[in-house]
Amino acid sequence: MENLYVSYKDRVEFFLVYISEAHPKRLKGEFDGQPKNIEQRSILATRCVSELKLSLPVLMDTMDGVAEKAYKGRPDRMCLVDIDGKVAYYSKRGPKGFKPNEAEVVIKKLLAYEAHLSN
Repeated sequence: MENLYVSYKDRVEFFLVYISEAHPKRLKGEFDGQPKNIEQRSILATRCVSELKLSLPVLMDTMDGVAEKAYKGRPDRMCLVDIDGKVAYYSKRGPKGFKPNEAEVVIKKLLAYEAHLSN
């Protein structure tokens, strides 16, 4: 994802949406599982970005998981939305379904058709 961001950030808006923790047991002692509030989620999102050395912008899902539910984002997914707000690419669930090369093909098509796949 970071490589796609670096390659296309001047032509495509990218966001990593930080949702609920896929592995809350790894957080024992810190928050005893899932973060309880947006401040705790922010701490974890910041750590994630730092540890993965990401430079793309990060948005945080609401504590009730609006984005996670809408996009069935758990544990992770890649979704491309065209300029009209239509989903142009929806990956299988990650980490095995997370395939940036497939997404890049769609990005190139969107750019070639000025972000409208329906043309």
